[in-house]
Amino acid sequence: MRKRFFESKRKELKGTPYDSLLERDLHAGILSGARFHNKEDRVSYSVPHTYEPDFVLDKEGRTYLVEVKGRFRDNTEASKYVHIRSYLPETHELVFLWDRSNVTFPFAKKRKDGTKATHEEWATKHKFRHWNRDTFSLDVL
Repeated sequence: MRKRFFESKRKELKGTPYDSLLERDLHAGILSGARFHNKEDRVSYSVPHTYEPDFVLDKEGRTYLVEVKGRFRDNTEASKYVHIRSYLPETHELVFLWDRSNVTFPFAKKRKDGTKATHEEWATKHKFRHWNRDTFSLDVL
């Protein structure tokens, strides 16, 4: 069983809006007149990233970014490709080339039938074209 990264909420804070005793004490004291966890005060932000494709093929006016994968290490790695695609120009396409077919996600939950989601199912669900090393040729692009 994995250990929690963060401690669970303290007993004396359960049922309160506070995340810590420090928040509670400051809100009861010097910051009593301040807004506390107000949804209208939220600030959206993003962290800039860059992506370097494994291979780039130019063919008939289109640019194919070929990502070669044995497997995804975690869900965050998999989801980043959905974000990358949203920034690509219309002339570019991100495609996947898997090492083997039907490799399961190491972090996938078991389904009712006992199976786990595969990388190929993920790619199909997110509308990425994909092949494995045995079925890929330049003609499919």
